[in-house]
Amino acid sequence: MLPRHRHVRLLLLHPKPLPVSTTATTAVSPPHPAPSSSAAAFPTAPDLDLDPSALSPDDAIASLTSVADNEGSAAALALFRRLSTRPDLRHLMRLYATAATLFVARGNLPMAHEAARAMVAAFAETNRLREATDMLLELRSHGLPLVVETANWVLRVGLRQRHHFAHARQAFDGMGVRPDARSFRALVLGCCQEGRFEEADALLAAMWREGFSLDSATCTVVVRAFCRQGRFRDVPGLFGRMVEMGNPPNVVNYTAWVDGLCKRGYVKQAFHVLEEMVGKGLKPNVYTHTSLIDGLCKIGWTERAFRLFLKLVKSSSYKPNVHTYTVMIGGYCKEGKLARAEMLLGRMVEQGLAPNTNTYTTLIDGHCRGGSFDRAFELMNKMKLEGFLPNIYTYNAIIGGFCKKGKIQQAYKVLRMATSQGLCPDKISKRISGFKKKDVAVIA
Repeated sequence: MLPRHRHVRLLLLHPKPLPVSTTATTAVSPPHPAPSSSAAAFPTAPDLDLDPSALSPDDAIASLTSVADNEGSAAALALFRRLSTRPDLRHLMRLYATAATLFVARGNLPMAHEAARAMVAAFAETNRLREATDMLLELRSHGLPLVVETANWVLRVGLRQRHHFAHARQAFDGMGVRPDARSFRALVLGCCQEGRFEEADALLAAMWREGFSLDSATCTVVVRAFCRQGRFRDVPGLFGRMVEMGNPPNVVNYTAWVDGLCKRGYVKQAFHVLEEMVGKGLKPNVYTHTSLIDGLCKIGWTERAFRLFLKLVKSSSYKPNVHTYTVMIGGYCKEGKLARAEMLLGRMVEQGLAPNTNTYTTLIDGHCRGGSFDRAFELMNKMKLEGFLPNIYTYNAIIGGFCKKGKIQQAYKVLRMATSQGLCPDKISKRISGFKKKDVAVIA
């Protein structure tokens, strides 16, 4: 087995310089814009006397040096951008290693970093982030100084790709760069997403010490993480720190706090937060009110929720959205007030809002709980006609309703209907399989 980095060292030491093919004479089209923000810093290359799409992979990669010698580094960068979009080259390490070392040799470090960032993004697409970061570290020994901007790029790519953040952070730590505000924010986001809350706390403390502040988007993620842990008392301290840093929390941050409290049933405390929010001059929006309506419905205060709902309806600045209607419909369904739930469905259509799959599923669940299976199937057919396909939760509502009424055969039929649509049963719909065969008649 090759030692770690040996394969990348071979690529850097032996880049296979091959002659450029002379069969292609078509002029190249304007270069494809690179994903990096540094792309705008370099001028567009002039037309080249070769068509990159007509070159073999070896010739295409070797042509980078020739173009740099004859047309300059800007032209070579434009060619690299085009080559990196070719399916047969996009995930070929030699392309990126050649481009990066080429630009390093010519003293064009921003261009070299662009090639390195493109490599990280491309290889992450195929779950090869570790290979890309290994090459990035190897490029350091070949003259490419690792800067915080490229290190931050690794973190951002790791955040976008599922299960990649742990290695992205490991690579970031190995680069030896000094974190900036963006570094801390990305690290905090990753730890919160992965449930590594103790690490997130340590990063926040280090961030404050360095004099960096959270932006609004990262603050919202942290608040939601605190609420999931039940750490509601830590939110005021977080907000206070943001005020000290000159970046006070906004309505989105407060709404996340309100929503977290409501989800735990702490509705009274959520209204206290609402008062604090208004006292600071922040105007609650439809999402703030929707969270409060949901919280009130969850604790059985449906009529108070409806009064708040009517306040939104009468508001001149914002109106209930589809989610607001769905939450209110769910509240009435929970109390068995299906006529009111149906009335709201009609009202939202009159307001020009289209019920979505979640809306229909909520109402279907309410009818199934009440034993109105005919109406439930009518709604399912209606949602299909309107272009909304039932999901596994829609079928679960009917399956659960049949099971509670002891209608196991009908529940099995609906389960088969769901699987025939390509849906995979989840924990809820799989429970039906736990019934003993003697309780279930064989269905042809």
